[in-house]
Amino acid sequence: MVKKHGGTTEECRKVFKNWVNDQRTFSAGERNYCEIDDTGQVYACVGMAAPEPRTDPKFFEKLIHPITKKPCEVPSNGWSRAPETMKELLAKNLIVFGRDETTQPLRNFFLKDHATSELTTLISSGAKGKPQLSAMGLNFPYCHPVGLYEELVWTLTPEGKGTILDFFVGSGTNAHAVISLNRRDKENRKYILIEMGHHFDTVLKPRVKKAVYAEKWKGAKPVSRESRLSHIIRYQRIESYEDASATSNSIEFGYAA
Repeated sequence: MVKKHGGTTEECRKVFKNWVNDQRTFSAGERNYCEIDDTGQVYACVGMAAPEPRTDPKFFEKLIHPITKKPCEVPSNGWSRAPETMKELLAKNLIVFGRDETTQPLRNFFLKDHATSELTTLISSGAKGKPQLSAMGLNFPYCHPVGLYEELVWTLTPEGKGTILDFFVGSGTNAHAVISLNRRDKENRKYILIEMGHHFDTVLKPRVKKAVYAEKWKGAKPVSRESRLSHIIRYQRIESYEDASATSNSIEFGYAA
């Protein structure tokens, strides 16, 4: 949008805000991030009022409007932050002033600084994983949705680094999630998978290869090949469950350009 409008113009900011507000899949908190600063960074404006009435006068110190040079309105409960913190926010240009002193100043939260949060105790997902696998032309009795695993994997590896270990791979949803996240943010997460079922050759390995080759599938065919990745798959077969050290030389390197 910034490129289309030739910079962060008022029209660009308006279009972006409208787009964010129209995203029904966003939470109310996510839709708060609908502002763009002059450098193109996305941010949200949040009130700085204290949740309960303050008694110390220092929490009622007035901020001076940078243009009118007049004191701004103070929340009825006082500020939630001490004067020392307010000065730090001012120095970092993280306080947003209105057109004049009659508008209460707000706190600027950049999306890039607050894109991560603690994992909630309950994750709700009504998606089904089987249609995603069927679209690849593969069949498995029960599959978890890739989107759910993407959320779990991303929570553990928000910086795009790390290795996901899965002892009970099933159809390979975890690997699919890692591949999808790497494709999305161009990072380098890795995975280690362990599976003893015979579907390793008929479902798991083909799924990993297809997930690498294309992002979207329909009717066992890739919708577009433009999203394929460079990827190496290496696997080993254990000859005996009793003697894990006795491994065969069955090692495969698969490369998808």
